[in-house]
Amino acid sequence: MIKRGNANIDGEAYRQWIVGAFMPDGELNKTDSVEIKWGTPSKGFTRDWVAADKSTTISILVSGKFVIEFRDEKAELQNQGDYVIWGPGTEHRAEALEDSVIVTVRWSS
Repeated sequence: MIKRGNANIDGEAYRQWIVGAFMPDGELNKTDSVEIKWGTPSKGFTRDWVAADKSTTISILVSGKFVIEFRDEKAELQNQGDYVIWGPGTEHRAEALEDSVIVTVRWSS
């Protein structure tokens, strides 16, 4: 069994998440083990403070410039491949300084 798609299109219904427990039953991209997001935030996008209570998360910059701010530090993702990892319950917020592409992966801790 295989599944093909386009992350920009397939993610529309799930806030750009393309793999995770919230996918339709019977689909290959439905799993409780990991969540994957293909984010394409436009310049000026902001996300208010939030925390994923049970997951470890990594965000990797594909293109653009993006900031993920934590309560005690700021991670500026400026070069392709820059990433930041944070643990469960870590509050963070985000801002796109340029049109960006970000791959985010979450897994249970």
